[in-house]
Amino acid sequence: MGLWAKGLVGGGVDMGIVQSDVMSFFKEKLGNSIDQRLVYITKLYNEEMHLVVNASINDIRELEGKKVNFAEPNSGTQFSSRQIFKLLGIKVEEVNMGQSDALVKIKSGEIAASVFIVGRPASALAKLPADKSMKLLPVPYTQVLEDNSYLPSVLSSQDYPALIPEGGSVDTIAVGAVLAVYNW
Repeated sequence: MGLWAKGLVGGGVDMGIVQSDVMSFFKEKLGNSIDQRLVYITKLYNEEMHLVVNASINDIRELEGKKVNFAEPNSGTQFSSRQIFKLLGIKVEEVNMGQSDALVKIKSGEIAASVFIVGRPASALAKLPADKSMKLLPVPYTQVLEDNSYLPSVLSSQDYPALIPEGGSVDTIAVGAVLAVYNW
């Protein structure tokens, strides 16, 4: 969650696009006072969780104890990744770097995975050349995720031909992006 999100809640930012799980987090931390501080305008679109892993990993639980990139510090991806892994009960070693650096480190084996939370198709992933060293891993849609504002979604081989076999798909989750304004 960027500093702008904190500014939106604190009154230093007038308007922002924020992931719905960030809104839920603030409501949990600040109680109903969040309703007096922020006005939710509308849901804009979904952002899917893209879990890019080393090809040797076949289940999200195999990431337990491994290095996983949660993107740049203070990003929406970092915030959502922390929430999702916590809700799933999977403890990973968080690292933070740009996504292009993370993809290189997945190939070399320095890290196990990287999380991209972005609307599909993510251009950085859609343009990857065919490479058997990485793939997109399914993210299970569980009751605890449903209870915390996440939605089921699917990534397809049409979205990511280098990461998903032709005609295939990968189940994942999504979080809504919403437009919110400070309640002046």
